[in-house]
Amino acid sequence: MEITSMNGGDNQYSYVKYSLLQRIGVDSSKVMIEEAIADKLDIQDLKNSFETFRIADFGCSVGPDTFIAVHNIIQALDLKYNSRYHQTAGGLVSSDNTTTPEYHVSFSDNTFNDFNTLFASLPERKYLVSGVPGSFYNRLFPRDSLHFVHTSFALHFLSGVPKEVVDINS
Repeated sequence: MEITSMNGGDNQYSYVKYSLLQRIGVDSSKVMIEEAIADKLDIQDLKNSFETFRIADFGCSVGPDTFIAVHNIIQALDLKYNSRYHQTAGGLVSSDNTTTPEYHVSFSDNTFNDFNTLFASLPERKYLVSGVPGSFYNRLFPRDSLHFVHTSFALHFLSGVPKEVVDINS
């Protein structure tokens, strides 16, 4: 299967310059992300199991859209924690003195993604970052290592339907 990629860099033909449609999609998914985190994420179950909340963005690309998506996710998580916790000088603290986790975001895309442009354009942030090159159709992370996974506008870059999707035995 042939996989295509976007133009990297920051020139006039790069994805960074021509990603308005993707930006609109990321913006319109903000409410869905907020609702999903508010309704489905049980932080009570998670609070004793980790100190770092791990997020992955599959098909992260090279433009600012991925940072906006991650910002929306973390903003929704903060809202969820703020509804259950209270703010102190040392951070958010629950009634049993447990602080909220650090956030670690893994940006993942195919190996030919321009990770240099991606990391050079990182905004001011309150999360740790890493890059994970590879196709999200293959396993990229250890089992049970991610708490939230995001992807948008990634499927249309496939040149065909993966055989496992149409194979009822897979």
